[in-house]
Amino acid sequence: MRLRNDREGYGSVSIGLHWLIAVVFISQIMLGVVMTRILPETAATTFWAYQWHKSFGLLLLLLAALRLIWVLVETRPVTKGSRGLVLAAGVVHRCLLVAPILIALAGWVVVSVSPLGIPTFAFNLFVVPHLPLAPGDVAETRATMVHRWLAYGTVSVVAIHIAAALLHHFRWRDDTLLRMMPKRRQSAGNDR
Repeated sequence: MRLRNDREGYGSVSIGLHWLIAVVFISQIMLGVVMTRILPETAATTFWAYQWHKSFGLLLLLLAALRLIWVLVETRPVTKGSRGLVLAAGVVHRCLLVAPILIALAGWVVVSVSPLGIPTFAFNLFVVPHLPLAPGDVAETRATMVHRWLAYGTVSVVAIHIAAALLHHFRWRDDTLLRMMPKRRQSAGNDR
């Protein structure tokens, strides 16, 4: 499989980043719900759930930033369909490029403005410094609300994205979904 995109399809870098970000994002949503709605607030497991959520949030920030850079410098495969469909796909794709970065940054703001001042132990390997922001209850409440609404809004966009991919595959029977699936190597001449 080729590493880079061409006008016909995505290369392994784009495909790998797409699916890795998807797995981390969905895991983050599930962990976020568990730690805020299911686990007791004072349990030791809740502390570590938050630490893992913050760690994977930073990983998501890094992966999403790399993906955004890759999209900006790499060839973009041609989007097929009507003008309206191409426009809608462009809006959804842009949202999905930027949203993980905004969500992760909003989470970092939440941690940074929290009056509790709890450090972030990234994967229990090192401490991530807080952003240089003034702590306060109001700031924490606002940042938490922004973080939560960005996450839930992105879940809605992801649902639209998945529905559109399935519609392309099962209703219109085109190769839109297949272009984002890992492909087997067909010949050595296809690699870059």
